[in-house]
Amino acid sequence: PSPRPASRNSARPRSPRPQPIPVPPYPPAVKIDRTTELAALLPTSPHRVHYNHRSYPTGAHLWEALKFVGHRPDLAERVRSCGTPEDAKAYTDRYRANWRPDWEDVMEQMVRAFFSLSFFSLWVCWADGGWQLEEVLYHKFVQHPHLRGTLMRTGHADLIFADPDPTLGEGAFQDGINLLGRALVTVRERLRAEEMDI
Repeated sequence: PSPRPASRNSARPRSPRPQPIPVPPYPPAVKIDRTTELAALLPTSPHRVHYNHRSYPTGAHLWEALKFVGHRPDLAERVRSCGTPEDAKAYTDRYRANWRPDWEDVMEQMVRAFFSLSFFSLWVCWADGGWQLEEVLYHKFVQHPHLRGTLMRTGHADLIFADPDPTLGEGAFQDGINLLGRALVTVRERLRAEEMDI
């Protein structure tokens, strides 16, 4: 018997299966504490910050003074003269009854918004003036280009403030809000959007 003719389908070369496009690995989170080079990113680093025609010894001094600015400017001025960030915090804690009436609302708004997935909503709220911590950090990095470079070299990684403070840091059991780390990420994205990442 004569051999069967080859099937048309069998004569066609098989096309290779499409390979999935590899997803680049997400950069590991960067932890920031008070003992490494990245400590310079923290508000407590010894870098002056100028704000509204006033000079503050550190960003932390400005952050503490903002609790009184517009409400008790005399106390805000005294914060500027405190020797260390720890002294500034102790002073503001002593006069907690004189904080801006809306300060707790500002903090609550910041915590809520940092859990939003929309960077646009963060940007809009920032433009409304509710972002005291980010405002402090933004002015610091605009005024100190070498610190801005350090921040931008963290790329797109999440930033974690390795501190037991459950609000500003990751907390003692890594379940904190990490408000400072999130604020640094938001400022980094703003600087990148404004093309200040060079």
